[in-house]
This record gives sequence, C-alpha cells and structure tokens, in this order.
Amino acid sequence: MESSHEELGQVSLPENAQDPGAAREEPLLEPQTQHSASQNTAAAGPEEFVGRQGKSYVARRTVGKRAFRRMRSNARQARVRKRGRKKTNIFDISNEDRDHAKAFIHAIIGEKENLLNSSTDIQQEAQVYLFYVGESLRKVPESSMAILLPPESDATVSGLSRILKLLTGLCQALASKPRISLDGVALFLQEKHIIPVDCMSTDEKRKETLQGIFCLVGFVTMLYLPVWPPLGPLPQQDQLRIYSENVPCVRNLSQPIEKSARPIQTIRLGFGEIIPAREDSDTTLYVSNMNAATLLNVGKIDIKWVHTIGSHLDFDESNRLLMVFFLPSFCKLNSHSDETVLATIINDLQVNGNFLVETSRVSARDYMSEILRSYSLLFGDDGASRQLYRKRLKKKIKNIFGFRDSHLDFLCHLDDAKKTLAAEAQLQNRIQYSTKHDFPLLAPRLVRLQNFIAGQSPRGFWSLWRDKRDLNRWVTLWAATFLGLIGLGFAIIQIILGSLQVYYSKPSNTKAS
Repeated sequence: MESSHEELGQVSLPENAQDPGAAREEPLLEPQTQHSASQNTAAAGPEEFVGRQGKSYVARRTVGKRAFRRMRSNARQARVRKRGRKKTNIFDISNEDRDHAKAFIHAIIGEKENLLNSSTDIQQEAQVYLFYVGESLRKVPESSMAILLPPESDATVSGLSRILKLLTGLCQALASKPRISLDGVALFLQEKHIIPVDCMSTDEKRKETLQGIFCLVGFVTMLYLPVWPPLGPLPQQDQLRIYSENVPCVRNLSQPIEKSARPIQTIRLGFGEIIPAREDSDTTLYVSNMNAATLLNVGKIDIKWVHTIGSHLDFDESNRLLMVFFLPSFCKLNSHSDETVLATIINDLQVNGNFLVETSRVSARDYMSEILRSYSLLFGDDGASRQLYRKRLKKKIKNIFGFRDSHLDFLCHLDDAKKTLAAEAQLQNRIQYSTKHDFPLLAPRLVRLQNFIAGQSPRGFWSLWRDKRDLNRWVTLWAATFLGLIGLGFAIIQIILGSLQVYYSKPSNTKAS
C-alpha cells in the first residue's frame, strides 16, 4: 500500500481550525454595510467605551451614566462570547473530507443529520472532539494504521478521508449490535469493504487488526487510553493493553487477545471499574466541602487531568490526587441523545463484582450529564475555585494535551461577568447537591472525597483563613478574633496612656513639695 506517513497523519483539522480552546477573532454578527450615522455610532459604542479611559468621561456625558453602564456590560459580555465561540462551520475543509467528517459525527451521535446542521452547539463540540481524535491519531505509527486501511485506487483521496471513513464504519459496527465483540466489528468492516479483505488471513495479521480496532474503540468512546503495540511477533502482540494514567480504578493494564470473541463490555470490565456503579443512597454534597479551592487549601489535593471518562473523579488518597476528565465537549456531544455509540456500550450496564447486571436506571446520557454537572461542583459554583482554574490550571491543561477545551473554560470559570452566558446554558450557582438526584453514578467517588475532606483540619494561619467549609463558623471565628484584637489594642492604648499620665504627673508633684 502506497501511503506516506504525512498523508496518514493529516487527521487533525486544518490550521484555521486548530486549537479549539484558543480565542476566535471573527465578528459576532455579520458585517452590515448600510447604516445611518446614528446606527454606526450606536453599534460602535460598547467597543469604544470599554477600557478606554480617555473617552469614558465623554461617553458618560453623551449617553448618560445608566446607558453607559449598560453599554459597557454588553461589550464585556460580547468579549466573553468571542473568547468562547468557535467557527460556525467546523468542516471548513475540502468537500470530500467535510462529507466524511459529517458522516463520522453523525455516526457518533446517532441522530438525524439535520440536528448536526442546525445545532451550533453540536458543531462546536464536534470540532473539539475531531481535533482530539486527529491529534491522537497523529501519534500513531504509520505501520500500525496501514493494516486497517485498504489500498486506494483513487490517488486524489486524502488520508483524512480514508481514516474518517474507517472511524465511521467502526461506529456503525458498534451500533449494529448491543454486545458486539472485536471479532464482530472486524467482520462487519470486512463485509462493508472498509478494511482489507485479507487482514484476518493469517494469525499475525488477525492480531494486528484486532489490536488496531481495540485502539480505535478507545479513541471513539474515551473509555480507556489504548497502547498501540509494536508490529512483529512480540509478546505484546498477544495482549490488549491500555495506559493506567496512575488512576486507582484501573486494576489491570492488559488482557489476552483471545478475549476478542467476547463482548466489548466484558473486555472493558476486565480492566477494572471503568464505569462506576450506581448508588441509591441519598447524601448531601456541600459545595463548600467539594470545591477545588477547599480540596487544595485544606485537603492538599491536586487536580490531575485525564483522558478517559471512567477515571473522572477517581481519588488517589495515598498521593492526594483527584482525576478530572479534560474534554467535557465529548460529554456534551454524547448528552444530546440516547442513541450514541457510547450508549450502545455502557447503556443499561452496571458493575456488580465481576458480572454485568441489567438495570433500566442507568444510561450513558445520564452519566455524561453527571460529569458535566460535576465541573460546577468543583469549579463553577465557587469564586475561589474559578480563580484557581483561571490562574493555575488552564495553562497546565494546554501544556499536557497541547490544547484546551473551550467548553471546559466555560464550565470552570463562570463569574459575575458571565451571568448571561450561564443563564443561556442553564447553569446556576448552587450550595449543595444530592447524590440520589444529581450524582447517582458518581456518588461513591464524591462521598468518599467529601468524607476525606471532613476529616482534614487546617494547619497554619493561611489554611485556617482559607477554610470556609462552614461559613458561619468562619465568620464567627474571625469576627471574634477581630473584636478581640480591637479590645486588646484598646487595652494596650489605655495602659500606655495611664503610664504616660503617671510619668508626667511626677514632676508636678515634686515641684509642689
């Protein structure tokens, strides 16, 4: 097969679409050419008045203080939208590549195509996810992908189109049967002529094909981070391996490739508790205990950003690390429907020991919604946590993954200047949550984390100052301390004045005698 590494590596979006977390500079509205003089002045008003101290006085005198404040607020909100908004057309590539990209996203979400065309939110989420898939596959060796790509007679077909076609067929295979195996996926792709017909002809080719499919399933579902094995008759070729990312929920890093005939759900459970079990008990989770600032300042817990949804909120108590999923756009993309590819794998399944238990109360859509809601619990509902994300965690994410999800920015640093955007997204600051109604699947992990924090005591003055888990106690403590210091200050002043009075009264008494 004639295919260069560069061609197969062109999976990411073009330059004008890269780094979805970066700020966008396109105008919020379409440019209008015909305006009256007054309309032009009004349209340019907010941008002219914000941050330009030389014109602020003139602006206030011209439009009035109330109108000026309103215009300044509108301009601030416009800048916030501009930072978080991406291009409306995420498929700004060649026509053939665009069609394959749309087909892939359509296969992922399992919805009608008109939803993809009409929903700007889905387009934005799809852009971020496509960028992640592209960046992930760029790191895959050419020889590892070659076994899954049939020879292309048409030289004009790009490597991007070929890989998108492969991923689309993979999604269709996963959605075709509820408990399909890796062997079943390979057979489906062979029948559709998406992978070479002879890719299962020998034992070595069969293992390479199954390992490639296993890795692509990990990229599509984000349930695990696969390890691409080296080619050739090596011991690693007989294993399906994943990266641990040092998370406690992953107990096994490999499984024999002979399990390829079993359902993918069974293989998934062999690595450990990839998806947490549902819990029906009702426990109140307090934002003051669970926010990121409290976790850091009181519990000395650091945030570790991970690739997989199953590791989200997994807590490593010995190293004091809390795992947080770095790509909430993927969760948002899979929360629009119950017919997604992810849903076919984890819907109606729950872990009970080493067995699968059917239940009608668990769905992938609910699980995605819980993950999205947890960002508000950790960051969005607390001002100090939002500030922590803005100042410390944002740069760390980009350094690790090469880009940052703009939807993560939106969820993690809501502030007073973004209340309008929060209302549009139906996000409101809360002070407590219920595990039964808000986090039935993530409840065990959150309760364990809250119990750990409850057992921690502040050490040192600054830890005591930042410990606001019980706001009433915090106010009472520092109010009493403040009043006590004032009383102590008055007492010291009174002693000094008394001493001065005694000191200056002695010469007078001596002279009188």
